[in-house]
Amino acid sequence: MSAEQQKGDRHHGNKGAAEPARRSMDGSKRLRHSTSLAQVIVELNLFLIGWLTCYRFAACRFELQCMDEWIRRKLRCYRLKQCRRGRSMARFLRKLGASPSLAHRMASGKGWWRLSLTRPSHQAMSADWFATQGLQSLVLKYDSFRH
Repeated sequence: MSAEQQKGDRHHGNKGAAEPARRSMDGSKRLRHSTSLAQVIVELNLFLIGWLTCYRFAACRFELQCMDEWIRRKLRCYRLKQCRRGRSMARFLRKLGASPSLAHRMASGKGWWRLSLTRPSHQAMSADWFATQGLQSLVLKYDSFRH
């Protein structure tokens, strides 16, 4: 098998199908933190759905599920970073339904990426919350393409 065929097979099989999209999302556009989350979601949906139509025939549901989780974590990180300070972050999380005691613990000196994986951020910004914000789920869209 030639190197050309191996490269082509990598993008159409299970392994590595989601990796090119993740790489292109990382370097596609640097966003300023003054850009609203709604605008980021609109631009992200356009990019992801366009990318997904290329891969709709690939067997990559698990990779898309992992990518959905990674995208939501990245957006949580982005939104928490917009709060800037611990007090405003705790207020934002409480407003979205996180428990007050856990929300105040978020004011620690941990990094944004690490804070985006904590329980209060997941309570406040769940997958359902992102759906109400307009974020399209890659897995649901993939399933609709396949059926």
